[in-house]
Amino acid sequence: MSTGFQSNFNDSGYTLSGTWYDQSGNLVTGSIVSRDIYVSTQQTGVYMIDGSVGVSNKFYPVNCSTVNLENIGMPNDVDDAWLVYPGYGFTLYYDGPYTGTTSRNYINTGTTPVVFYCGSPGGWVGYGTPILTTGGESYIGNQTNCLRIYFRGIEIRVAAIE
Repeated sequence: MSTGFQSNFNDSGYTLSGTWYDQSGNLVTGSIVSRDIYVSTQQTGVYMIDGSVGVSNKFYPVNCSTVNLENIGMPNDVDDAWLVYPGYGFTLYYDGPYTGTTSRNYINTGTTPVVFYCGSPGGWVGYGTPILTTGGESYIGNQTNCLRIYFRGIEIRVAAIE
């Protein structure tokens, strides 16, 4: 008997285009074996973390790309780390719209959530994957003003919010 509900589990995989880095800092190209469980973006896959390790942290859900974090109810310049679920990814920018110092494109190709951390002053070294700029330098925290959010390499954009 059919329940009328569609399963959100998907194991068909997906293909990335462009340049991406995974949770181990490795360059990712080509096809990705699906390890995430969602076929849609109904769930939040990226959270900004404000605070150092072992301190009361604030978690901000990020559902789509934006040219100014304040457009989606988040403060600018407070990012220390990013919690990213399987299949989701991001690109960070110091300035908007999508200008200034830029992080590499990152995606979680694993099976569990991963912490990507900014350089100083967050104190997250050793608790995840360091975020680097497109030039390979440490991406300094507490300076992000805008970002791009991706699910399986496709940018999540909401025109009225962006």
